[in-house]
Amino acid sequence: MTPDSELEKIKASYAIHMTEEAQRELKKAAPQIERFTAIAASKGVALDDRSFEYIQTIGVIAKAPGLAKTLLGPIQAERDELLSFSEIAKKIQPSSRQAGCFVGADYMLLAHPFYRREMSPNANWAP
Repeated sequence: MTPDSELEKIKASYAIHMTEEAQRELKKAAPQIERFTAIAASKGVALDDRSFEYIQTIGVIAKAPGLAKTLLGPIQAERDELLSFSEIAKKIQPSSRQAGCFVGADYMLLAHPFYRREMSPNANWAP
């Protein structure tokens, strides 16, 4: 076996492992996903299974257009419909431990991947 084919085999095995891990974690988080889906529905946002994703470095996340803005209620948006840190902080507590996170009673808001190092959804946030 050539080194390149061995590397491809390792990559394929890793991808399968990551997919299986994501499925296990989403299944394990089903009660929390159901609760959050109900919270979002009460505010007019319909979420389904495709709205949720597991990222190993972060955990289970929900994605939907305008989700944060809808959950926060009336909030002033800035240019390009971005929400300012200070406006979000008026509605939900910024995390003292993790940059880019706001901690609420029922959910956490996370900064968009564009604000993460190298614009990667798997990386942490730049301070």
